[in-house]
Amino acid sequence: MTRANRPFAQLIAGAIIVSMTTGAGPALGVGDEQSQRRFFLNEHAIQGLAIPDSNACNPPDVLRDLFRQIRPVARVYPTENYYYFSFFRDRKSYSGSLRLALDSRDKGILQFVCYETSTNWLKPDTDAGVDKSFTIEDGVSVRKLGDLEYDVEFQGMTVKFLLNKVDQTPTKQLRTGERFAGRIFDESGIMFDLIYSERDKAFFFVLDRQGVASDLLKKVRAKTFLSKRTGFLFFEDTALDRLVLIAVNASEVRKNTIYDGPFDQLPENFYENVGFWKYVYDAYPEMVGKLTPGGTVLGSTLVFAIASYREYVSEKDLSFIAPCMRKHAEGTGRILCLTGQKPKNRRR
Repeated sequence: MTRANRPFAQLIAGAIIVSMTTGAGPALGVGDEQSQRRFFLNEHAIQGLAIPDSNACNPPDVLRDLFRQIRPVARVYPTENYYYFSFFRDRKSYSGSLRLALDSRDKGILQFVCYETSTNWLKPDTDAGVDKSFTIEDGVSVRKLGDLEYDVEFQGMTVKFLLNKVDQTPTKQLRTGERFAGRIFDESGIMFDLIYSERDKAFFFVLDRQGVASDLLKKVRAKTFLSKRTGFLFFEDTALDRLVLIAVNASEVRKNTIYDGPFDQLPENFYENVGFWKYVYDAYPEMVGKLTPGGTVLGSTLVFAIASYREYVSEKDLSFIAPCMRKHAEGTGRILCLTGQKPKNRRR
């Protein structure tokens, strides 16, 4: 149900083309400059690896170099307001994020995380990362310009951060007893509608086909499609013509990549607008009084998250699909089975 600020803890809780259009968030440029290919060059990685640096995640140094590259404008697409980055230094690969969190950005706080990039072949060292909150005392000024727009100044450099204004118009693809709990933008580039079943007190993620990305989906089972880019596994809920996320790749979860699933990209900027906490506290009454308006567990750095889907390693791990289809007729019961959930206190 909760997770620590990423990445220092694990969460406790035939081909078809999905065509999508530009959403209401930060615009994806289509001009000549924006439409050019952006390359991650191997030569830069190798050059970075050769630079000696015993303190590669030193927050002021990382922030300075990052601001030099991203100014004057940074577009933050994920809906929990993470701006992700990675770099190579001193024979190692590093990853991290900046975050203008709902709970703290208007208090002048910029959250910073930096750590050695996770791998499949080594157990993550959860104590090796750096987690810092930059404030005016550190020379970082955070100034609100307008709705979801902030100027952040550091060492004479100013970056305008544009947070994602995701359209929260409720989807009409709902069954009786289902509620729209918000629309999210995952760091993978995929948008989802978060759906809450009041009868079963359970959440699940539905692909939003009006998002800004496109994916090629390969049919791997009856009514089951695998994203060739992200590894996300979707099940076709044919009665409502929607694709439900039922699993993500376990290797991506372990490595903490952008394909580890949307559990940590909830509609933070729109919690109040969509009545998000009403649904959360209905499903998890034990959390009442324990969370801030932004979802942080009081007295800790843990943040509420929802991982209502399975993990798989390869196609051989998809044997759960056929039994769920046989046991449950099309509907929420089948979806809960496919996502590995059990209804709680089912209402009659």
